[in-house]
Amino acid sequence: MPPESFLDRNLGRRVAEGLRARGWIVHRIGDVFPDDAQDIADEDWIAHSLDQL
Repeated sequence: MPPESFLDRNLGRRVAEGLRARGWIVHRIGDVFPDDAQDIADEDWIAHSLDQL
């Protein structure tokens, strides 16, 4: 099973693309929440990401 991760906007798209190219399953915050979760509390998107992994 490949590694899986949820990345916030601080790591940028290049990191996500690089990990995906190496076989990782990567969920970017912008893929899940509108506007890169700008209006979502950190606690909420972190809880969501932990529930999904």
